[in-house]
Amino acid sequence: MLSQEELVNSWRSATDRPNVLVVDATQSPWVSHLLAMRSGERPCEVIVADTAEIGLRLLRRSNIAVVAVDGDAAASGTVVLLVEALAKDHVPRILVFSAQASYRDAAVKRPVRRVRKDVEAGTLHRLVQQCAVEFGQPEKERTSAAELLEAVAGLPDALWLRITNRRAEAGDLCIRGGSAVYAEVSRQMGEAAGVRVLSWTDCEFEAREMPECLRPNMNRSLSQIGRGLAAAAAVSPSGGDVFLMPEVNRPPTAVSSQEPVEAAIADDEPAIDEPLDFPTLEQFAGGMAEMDSLAEPEDLPAFAMEAAEPDFSVEEPVDILTDMDFPAAVMETGSEIRVTGSLFAAVAVLGGTGGLESCQPASEAGYFDAAWLRGHYVQAEQYALSRGLGLPLAVPILTELGGIVVAPLGGRERLLAVRLRTPNFGDLELAELKRVHESLPAAGVLAHKG
Repeated sequence: MLSQEELVNSWRSATDRPNVLVVDATQSPWVSHLLAMRSGERPCEVIVADTAEIGLRLLRRSNIAVVAVDGDAAASGTVVLLVEALAKDHVPRILVFSAQASYRDAAVKRPVRRVRKDVEAGTLHRLVQQCAVEFGQPEKERTSAAELLEAVAGLPDALWLRITNRRAEAGDLCIRGGSAVYAEVSRQMGEAAGVRVLSWTDCEFEAREMPECLRPNMNRSLSQIGRGLAAAAAVSPSGGDVFLMPEVNRPPTAVSSQEPVEAAIADDEPAIDEPLDFPTLEQFAGGMAEMDSLAEPEDLPAFAMEAAEPDFSVEEPVDILTDMDFPAAVMETGSEIRVTGSLFAAVAVLGGTGGLESCQPASEAGYFDAAWLRGHYVQAEQYALSRGLGLPLAVPILTELGGIVVAPLGGRERLLAVRLRTPNFGDLELAELKRVHESLPAAGVLAHKG
């Protein structure tokens, strides 16, 4: 008897009868029914692969008409095999044998069918012959996302699926052990994104490795996807594609005609113009992979800023690079401004005449070009007002090493400017900026307290 490796190297697909690939090492009864089709009326060429890896190699090099897998006991890697089968120019018919399948599942004409494991030999023979006829048809038929995911609900694979519909909309769905653990499409995340992706009825699939850094944003079982769609379709007045995703370990509840049903966007609706520059799961995973190869440079470049009058030669103080401990900045009136180590490295006031009124610490003055910063703020202010957005609360300039933030101070004549220690400007930094603003006296003069 040939080993699996010898089988891969020596087997040649038949040209006068359908080729049936069986991926199963348990020799289930349905496997015996398929092996019996090697002879008799309208025979088939049946080959059995013990692993999904061997089956994938046979699929890539042969003209397979029918792929049969065990949907309950298959080893990891079977979903990748099925996704690659659906991507072929001539899509083979996929039979997923499961104890939870109904007798009606196999009767529906579609690329992926669920078949009961106790199917009779005659019924299975007719089904395989029908699948072979469908395989010979010239048009390429694509399947829905819900049909594929319901069929693989019993498989242990952990996989990232990129799903694209006929309008070229793409979504990401990560599955692990029969559950959907992450979904993302356009600006939607979690269950809302899962509802939208699983409503697509004409899809192409791409299997990718699950990112190690993935943070799940949902946890929903794949086993009830078909029932959820059927229940939603029964109460949907529009008849469009909708999806109700059942929770894990929670029995499905009956849906009445009075209950609201969350509808997903149907495939026949016009595409909505949406921003395309949001970070995606693919970009996030790629960026994490690249971080391992990044190394901190030994010699960082030294920056020097020159001004006409006076001449500042700025050099980073040693204490910033060691303990990051700045002395507190105190107002002439006695009100103290604390330049905290985690937020601002320096605070400055830009006068209405275009000069620098004050800076704390004074050694940081070279970072604040009063004329340039005022022009930058004025441009941002004019743009915001022209769009009806009101006056800007702050205008940040973020860099790899930190940044400068400019904000109005006591009207529009004088400005408050701070230097950030990190390239982050969020709610915490904005709150600290407001506190510094409220602590400044009318004159805005900073005094240094040694």
